[in-house]
Amino acid sequence: MADNEILAASIPYPKEEKSLPQVLSRKELLRLFDAAPNPKHRVILRLCYGSGLRRSELVKLRIEDVETQDGKCRLKIKRGKGGKDRYTVLSQKLLPELRDYFRACRPKDYLFNGQKKGEPMSPELLRYIMQGALKKSGIKKAVSLHTLRHSFASHALPGGWHEPAQPATAAGALLHPDHHDLPACKRGAAQRHLLSPGLP
Repeated sequence: MADNEILAASIPYPKEEKSLPQVLSRKELLRLFDAAPNPKHRVILRLCYGSGLRRSELVKLRIEDVETQDGKCRLKIKRGKGGKDRYTVLSQKLLPELRDYFRACRPKDYLFNGQKKGEPMSPELLRYIMQGALKKSGIKKAVSLHTLRHSFASHALPGGWHEPAQPATAAGALLHPDHHDLPACKRGAAQRHLLSPGLP
């Protein structure tokens, strides 16, 4: 018996085949965004894709995490995967839409509030938003909110990705698009996918 156990332990496990994650094409993304029932839901989906956010990162975004002064255009992600802070890009094409949402909804503390002001949106509500837009869009792929992050990474791959590295700034500029600190996102060849018509 002992010899059999030793023999079994010495046999290597077969390697599991890893499949590539599901992604949405640019046309499918446009269909998904257009299927969102209201501007708030639309900007949430566009932000998840355009900034490559995880669901947990989006619900924890605070207003001050939006950095748009001094030529910067980015989001600060606090305590992301592995408990680390990082920056990610904020599309300048999405910024006017984000400002419109901010003026209309006047969120408190968190960028996207839940049922009560000052409280974060729940992950369950994000799942509901994604599934509702997916159903209305007619997209048949088995995808989830995390698919937007995979799509972001896939579309950015041809040129790599560059994240700005300047220090933090205030997010009050969300309400002042004509301020002298009007954001000017630094785009390189790595950000070509942000220039696609209709995409963040």
